[in-house]
Amino acid sequence: MASIVKGVLQEELARSLALKKKYEEKLNDYPQGYLLERKRGGNVYYYLSYREGERILQKYLGLLSPEEVKKYKDQIKDKRALKKQLADVKTNIKYLERLLKK
Repeated sequence: MASIVKGVLQEELARSLALKKKYEEKLNDYPQGYLLERKRGGNVYYYLSYREGERILQKYLGLLSPEEVKKYKDQIKDKRALKKQLADVKTNIKYLERLLKK
């Protein structure tokens, strides 16, 4: 009976590790940081603001259409949700590894 449970836990650990790898790869497809807008002379200019080490960097995006702004905001929202899922998977992996060591 114990070997069956251990086998199931090992399968779940393998599934969780694969999911973690998939999430980490998918995170690279999203833009870094958050969308920052600055108003100058009646126009709104957009930047991606993100941290690199101790420094905060801003990448100029320029004048964006409302569709492009929505796309960036949706991507940033999706990235946050994916980071939450990744954190949950990492917690699950730690738990499964502790169970399998016993």
